[in-house]
Amino acid sequence: MPLALVLPLPAEVAARVALPASVPGALPASDLHVTVAALTSAPPDLLGTLAALAAHAAPLAATLSGTGRFASSAGGGDAFYLSVDAPALQELRFRIEAEHWRFIDRTHGLSPHVTLAYLAPDDAAPIDRFGPEPLRFEALALWDGDTRTAFPFGSAMDTTTTLDAVALPDTPPAELRLFRDGWNDTTKGRFLLDADGAAEVLRRFRAHGVELAMDFDHGTFAEGGRRRDVPGYIGGLDYRPGDGLYATALRWTEVGLRAIAPGRAPDGTPTVPEYRYVSPAIDFDPDTRRILGIKPVALVSYPATVGQRPLVMSAHSAPASETRTMKTLTALLGLAADADESTIAHAIKAAQTERDTLLGALGAKDIPAALGTVNALRTARERLDVVEKERAELSARVETAERAELVARGKREGKLTPALETFYATKPAAELSAFLEVAPVVLTPTQRQALPQPAPAAGLSVQGVPDKPFAELTAQEKERLLRSNRVAFEVSLAAHEAAGGDGTRYRTMLARLDGR
Repeated sequence: MPLALVLPLPAEVAARVALPASVPGALPASDLHVTVAALTSAPPDLLGTLAALAAHAAPLAATLSGTGRFASSAGGGDAFYLSVDAPALQELRFRIEAEHWRFIDRTHGLSPHVTLAYLAPDDAAPIDRFGPEPLRFEALALWDGDTRTAFPFGSAMDTTTTLDAVALPDTPPAELRLFRDGWNDTTKGRFLLDADGAAEVLRRFRAHGVELAMDFDHGTFAEGGRRRDVPGYIGGLDYRPGDGLYATALRWTEVGLRAIAPGRAPDGTPTVPEYRYVSPAIDFDPDTRRILGIKPVALVSYPATVGQRPLVMSAHSAPASETRTMKTLTALLGLAADADESTIAHAIKAAQTERDTLLGALGAKDIPAALGTVNALRTARERLDVVEKERAELSARVETAERAELVARGKREGKLTPALETFYATKPAAELSAFLEVAPVVLTPTQRQALPQPAPAAGLSVQGVPDKPFAELTAQEKERLLRSNRVAFEVSLAAHEAAGGDGTRYRTMLARLDGR
């Protein structure tokens, strides 16, 4: 396959929709994809920009529905395909064009489809109907023949952080509310739990397929991967609209029960448990602050806020995953690796201001609309350049024709000697015209006849000039030529006069047309 950016079909979907190998021209499941853009060549920074673009884009939801057929124009067989409806695909194409528009092959536009086979023109369609079947594209890929590089979507969109939640009850609980429905205020900012986010949380939990282990003091995220004993397991998650997200089917280990159980001092005085709080680690979208996933829930002993809150910060330092996110941000913003939060926030604010200024200047409501406007302006600029070139070429042809006419007139009136003709050969026609208006007659009729009568200037190319001489045109042909293409008419007339013909009648007619 030539160099192209594609959306490979997820393996399980590709295996399901691929045609049997017995179908002539059928493509293997591993080759099924949607072409986003074909490239003429690879710019030096292509891999880096694709990785960053994909990392900050969400997986693309799409639907396969219906079949179709592209007739071959190169003898390679008809492309039999599945239609693809992917609303966010156009925005992805816009973003790619914004980065690498000079390298996009514009032979074909964006027509989302998945080619299943290349069929002979008279072969029947292998299937009549298909779908609808929903799917999610999880990665953007660069395919260059057999070399295929994938860039997962959303790898930089989720940010992991750790939060303290409600205090543990006196007895080992079977379930705990981790977040209340709606906005949850913490010392790390506000986090949103809503139906869409909860659906993603539950999807990720089910996809993992095992119980979620708990840990102590977020040991899972400690530098070097240090882990402590496991205090328990979370068997399920349950979203209750209007209430919140619950960890359910809790199972405690012996070490976990000891850690949360109250004890007694030697004198019999009751003591508090060693661990009294739970703190979930979460994945969230840094732009919307929506909670997207639950990672290990930790037993912690030291909340970072004063007083009882449904959800408060852990006082421990930021986990390694959050540090990695900050490093990613500094790299993407072009900042020094040791930039502090204030510098990063200032850079983000500046980028937002630049974005808003650009959107305002283009009259666009969002980035896709702005990219559409930029592409339209670029196309208009390219067309304007072509029109300007055509105008300049036409002006040059008209100027040459007018000069030839004036030279013929000057000779006819005895006002141009060979030396003067050479002098005005490169002068503007307007300057030669002004000269002839006031120039005296310097040649006698006999001298005028002795002047060489050159053919029309070499290189003069005006569309529409008749092949036969002006004198051989009928009156009707001359009239039609004048009405349809005056420049061609005047060039033909000038050639007629240069050859010694009399054009006085037609010059008088042209003067009347010009109001002179």
